[in-house]
Amino acid sequence: NVERFALIVSAVCHDIGHPGLNNPFLVETSHDLAIRYNDRSPLENMHCARLFEIVSQPKSGVFDNLDKKEYKEARQVCIEAILHTDNVHHFAMVKEMQMLYEMNSDVFDIILQMHQMGQVDFPPREVCDILGETEKKKTMRNLILHFSDISNPLKPFHICKSWAWNIIDEFFMQGDKEKELGITIQPLNDRDRVNKPYSQVGFIEFFVAPFAFATVRVLPPLVVLTDQMMQNLHAWCEEWASTTSPPPDEEERQKLQDRISKLEAKFVFRDGF
Repeated sequence: NVERFALIVSAVCHDIGHPGLNNPFLVETSHDLAIRYNDRSPLENMHCARLFEIVSQPKSGVFDNLDKKEYKEARQVCIEAILHTDNVHHFAMVKEMQMLYEMNSDVFDIILQMHQMGQVDFPPREVCDILGETEKKKTMRNLILHFSDISNPLKPFHICKSWAWNIIDEFFMQGDKEKELGITIQPLNDRDRVNKPYSQVGFIEFFVAPFAFATVRVLPPLVVLTDQMMQNLHAWCEEWASTTSPPPDEEERQKLQDRISKLEAKFVFRDGF
């Protein structure tokens, strides 16, 4: 219960005080946060610090009913999970999930088949035994928060699109600052060059999808999210084709469709992995 509550608090506070600028920008410009946290996940360290500053106040002491041992556990859960929302950890987390599956594939494959046939409630004892180990629990906690943090491509398209436009606007505002300062404009930040729908296709294809499919192998009920993600990928493709000026030619459209088809063939499964 302490772990669950701490993870919920982490979700609420994981971006608290965010200035709308990313870590590479803070480091490049020698921002106060980068100086304070030695260029290492300055945003995430700040979010953790702000969280515990707030809960130390009398009217917001959400951990006040915990004893010393429980508070220490909750604090550790929050810090670990929030620090792992820094995208520098993303691809290592993908590998962790792939390794977790591969080391226990016999169990996960059987559970997947049974789940698809409605023969087992999830999670069954075998999965709990695997994921209940201390280090694996930590991995799963960190995964859940990071997965949630990048989950807008897994939501119904109208929600997915709304969040995408918000984050792209944030990127563009940072890109404007980068132009003003004469520093390198980071990928996706140049409003004069970035095609918004096309950028979301790439974001899903190269960043979200590998992580999502690695996760579904371990947590098969989440397949409903990857199904939605693939629907969104097709929707972004249509948005790109219909809003880009000049319109992409047939060859360009086919190339993008081939990329999506390749992703579907490699990762999307309904009758087994």
